[in-house]
Amino acid sequence: MFTITDYGRIAIIGAGDLGCQIAHIARQSGYNIVGFYDDFYKNSIVVNNLPLLGTVDDIVKTREKFDSIVIGIGYKHFSVRNSLYMMLKEHHIPLATIIHYTAYIDNTAVIGEGTIIQAKVVIDKNCKIGNNVFVNISSTIAHDSSIGDHSFLAPCVSIAGATQIGRCSFIGINATIINRLQLPDNVVVGAGAVVVDSLKEPGTYVGVPAHKIK
Repeated sequence: MFTITDYGRIAIIGAGDLGCQIAHIARQSGYNIVGFYDDFYKNSIVVNNLPLLGTVDDIVKTREKFDSIVIGIGYKHFSVRNSLYMMLKEHHIPLATIIHYTAYIDNTAVIGEGTIIQAKVVIDKNCKIGNNVFVNISSTIAHDSSIGDHSFLAPCVSIAGATQIGRCSFIGINATIINRLQLPDNVVVGAGAVVVDSLKEPGTYVGVPAHKIK
């Protein structure tokens, strides 16, 4: 049975659609979200009924406002996701891991820090989900698979057993990846694609079976 880990007061970097989505599912699941840091809402006081705590540059100097933090920056900005994570680690700022109360996480699975697990997600035995990963609604990750740091899974992704996905990768909605494959870092798998062979190099892959496009 899943239980809430007490991360205290949690702040979110990014007050856009993804940040607000994270705040919504976190509050549904009993986490204490205290507000946002965002560079693009400088004239706002409240976003999504939560206060704006400052810009990204304010995070370190206003640490008393929160106990831990998550990154609500989406898949179009992997370099930003990575650099924010490294900045937080450099300043020893704890990252919270948020798991929706309807998700099933096998007790042998390992979930990294700063990772967000959305509603109805299934993570099977011996899976390893890296740091700062976003797993969207109703995705399934079968036994002994792994997802690299900073990666982003869209809704309803299906990953079969013993498959490894690299860092900073995006798997599109309804994509399927069969068992025992390896995907390198910086891969994009398009919506509805079916990956039936290991991928040799970074790039964008679409179709059934999935093939690389320019």
